[in-house]
Amino acid sequence: RLAGIGIRYLELARRLAGCGLDVVTISPASVEEMAALGLPAGSLRQFDAQRLADQLADREVVVAQGQLANDAVLAAPDRPVVIDLYDPWLVENLQYVESLGLDPYRNDHATWVLQMSRGDLFLCSSEEQRQFYLGFLSALGRVNPHRLREDPDLRGLIDVVPFGVPDHLPGHRPVLPARSSGERRILFGGLYDWYDPFTLLDALQRLEDRRWSLWLLRNPNPQATPQRLFAEVERRCRALGWWDERVHALDWLPADRRFDRRTVRGLLRSA
Repeated sequence: RLAGIGIRYLELARRLAGCGLDVVTISPASVEEMAALGLPAGSLRQFDAQRLADQLADREVVVAQGQLANDAVLAAPDRPVVIDLYDPWLVENLQYVESLGLDPYRNDHATWVLQMSRGDLFLCSSEEQRQFYLGFLSALGRVNPHRLREDPDLRGLIDVVPFGVPDHLPGHRPVLPARSSGERRILFGGLYDWYDPFTLLDALQRLEDRRWSLWLLRNPNPQATPQRLFAEVERRCRALGWWDERVHALDWLPADRRFDRRTVRGLLRSA
């Protein structure tokens, strides 16, 4: 049941190994949990902050993301560390101040300052992200006359690595029950506190054709992720009598079936 970051790193490990590189994947998950991912057993290690320097001792380059990248830049000061900024969690967590207070923002900002001051190369997943992070790197002095003279396009400082999907998608195994005649399904996806599902709910309320239904995804880690927005949407839909009728919530799927939730086909055909 991998989420976006896990999927990205699984594909990254596969691609790098396919290029002939000796790759080790270090994860907070246990080696037993990771065994089902199809990576060589000897290439899996469980993250241990106290032993990270030893776990990285036989590596020439480290690629890390998120809060764990703090440990990487501190545990491996003598080798290149590539910081993956694919997940802009500081921006996401700005919306959690009502639920979690200011401490997450303060911690996230300090983390970005540490990582972008210490990292040797930075990755992101789009040109828009790259422009944003170049501003942060400029504020920290990482974009400077010497760097610009040696690296005019700054691709040696930060570059784009797309999200990461397999070359060949698996065959489709339907997750949802078959659509009834004329039914149209809209897949919104997950509900996080910085999303806006209410515009869509307003449109659905004005739509008299009740054959249109909306499908949402429950968060796989509700204990760690504030659920304010999901609760608001559920309350509104229950008050309208829509919950489990016009609006449905789906559980997280195993990663190898993430392509099977193709609920928008009817919408695309009708358009």
